Amino acid sequence: MPTKRPETKAAAAARVHRTAKLDDRDLSSTGLLQSLQRGIAVLTYVSDTSPPPTTTQVAEALDLDRTVTHRILRTLESEHLVEQVGNGFVPGPATVMLANLYLDRARIRRVSLPYQIDFLHRGYPNEPWSLTVMLRVGAYVTDASRVWSPTAPLDSLLNIGPRVHLRDAAAGRCILAFLDQPEVTELLGAQEAQRLRPQLNQIRDVGGIDFVVDSDRPGVAPGLAALSAVIRTRSGQPFAGLTLSGTGLNDHLQSDSPVARRLARTADEIGRAIS
Repeated sequence: MPTKRPETKAAAAARVHRTAKLDDRDLSSTGLLQSLQRGIAVLTYVSDTSPPPTTTQVAEALDLDRTVTHRILRTLESEHLVEQVGNGFVPGPATVMLANLYLDRARIRRVSLPYQIDFLHRGYPNEPWSLTVMLRVGAYVTDASRVWSPTAPLDSLLNIGPRVHLRDAAAGRCILAFLDQPEVTELLGAQEAQRLRPQLNQIRDVGGIDFVVDSDRPGVAPGLAALSAVIRTRSGQPFAGLTLSGTGLNDHLQSDSPVARRLARTADEIGRAIS
């Protein structure tokens, strides 16, 4: 069976609005189109599940009629948003094109890249580090732009992954620290928001800096760590995090370390340049 990850909003919508009980007219009061929600839920599940799920597995996971699921998958396949591999489905090349179009229009990669190169290649060229802009997407952060130092061995870097929940990433917690408490509660749930409140307050008090070590991430090789700083708009709204990761970072995992201060300055410069 494919590995299931935390349910997305799209998947939750597909689960709640049962195929047999609701049609598009039932959602007219919300202004939402259920058929589109179903398609997004299917695409999200396929993208977030390994090994490639079959039609039946997608239908069962999202509580959709199998025939409807088959038609959704074939429609997505015709638009190159999914591809069939054996009996399962994987994301198609059109998802890459859409992602690149977004990043180009959002300017985040184009704007941040010179700052990332300057930070690593001029500031720390001999350190085995990478510097990543982690963009917030709902309750998650995802890799939007990554640069490696000239001497960084690729197999020694912290694998951030395609997406990480805000609560589980240093960059995500830096973002949470500058959101209003009601939004934090909505994203995390009341109990988790309450548990993290002291940590988020501390992150905010030190200017939006947090870190993770190897023991915080199961499966991460010993010695790997990550240091993050929040990226905010000129108005102060957090939308991304700047994460430095690799080995040899343990001596720099304090908010007042020279590396942390430089990381925070770079994050601030990126935020001002983008907004």
